[in-house]
Amino acid sequence: MSNAELTNVDVVLYSLYVLGGAKKKIFTEDIAKKSFELASSRFSWRRYSQYPDIEPARKSLMEARNQKKLITGRAGEVKGLKPSDGWIFSPEGILWLEKNLKRISFTLGRVEKTVRRTESSKRIAELETTTAYSRFIKDGSCVNIKPYEFTDFLNISLDTPPSVFRKRIDAIRALAAYEKKKKLLIFVAQCEEKFSSFLN
Repeated sequence: MSNAELTNVDVVLYSLYVLGGAKKKIFTEDIAKKSFELASSRFSWRRYSQYPDIEPARKSLMEARNQKKLITGRAGEVKGLKPSDGWIFSPEGILWLEKNLKRISFTLGRVEKTVRRTESSKRIAELETTTAYSRFIKDGSCVNIKPYEFTDFLNISLDTPPSVFRKRIDAIRALAAYEKKKKLLIFVAQCEEKFSSFLN
């Protein structure tokens, strides 16, 4: 199997994974640099092939987000005075990763260890013992969860900017998908709907 059988999306998602994108947001430039290291001819300038080109990586990331729904995030968008850039796997992306990781790493001639579950399992255990999640398990819904209980679950305060709310939710959703915690995913989705005012 040759590298030609891989798509650019395969390469950028593999790069995102290697950089830790199953658990946290990764900058576009870092993904472009790693993609260049893995497949330089695809992710370099045309006339100066010794330099990485961010554009092929950015386009592939946009495709993976818009058409395939495998990741969430954005490249270089500015909100107010602060740039907002970074990518993380969606639950669908975690499932895709599990199915395709071996194929991509084998084709690239690399042996990458899977993400160690010890750290992520510990984080899941912390989330599952919060007041908000315990109430959800008891009641079967998020109806009785108070705003401060939800922010405690996210480990942020009530006056946290919406962008940080979104970042925490995306990270927890990816982690729950990776650990196959379906109830936690349902909980996050219900809370996201109930507390949508915090995200706008």
